[in-house]
Formats: sequence, structure tokens, C-alpha cells
Amino acid sequence: LTSQIWLETEQLYMLILEEVDPDDVMALTSLGAVHDRFDRRESAISLTRRALELEPDRAAALRNLALYLSRD
Repeated sequence: LTSQIWLETEQLYMLILEEVDPDDVMALTSLGAVHDRFDRRESAISLTRRALELEPDRAAALRNLALYLSRD
């Protein structure tokens, strides 16, 4: 994907979290993945941990967090 699409995707997930539901696990997990793509690793980890606080068995969040932490 192009950088512009990633930026638009980031804005969409941020809008969901700010305007619709700050506890949307899918949006938290996905925004974390976008932040990882932009090398904002700490934010990616924080967002993904928040998603797992809300839904501890979320497979995508568990997998993503393992990936982010393995890079440290």
C-alpha cells in the first residue's frame, strides 16, 4: 500500500476510536498495526496491549504483540 493509503487508514481508525468507540478492539489492533508500519513501535505496543486488556483472546492482537515485542 502507498503511504497515502496508510495515512488515510490511520485517520479512519483514529476517528473510530475518538468519535465512535474508544474501546473498539478491532480499531485498536488495526491502528497498532498501522503505527508499526510507520515505525511507531511504542504506540503499536501500547494500542495492542489496550486491545488485549479488553479482549484477552483476540488472536490478531496476540500475534501482533508477539511480533512487535520480538523486534525489541
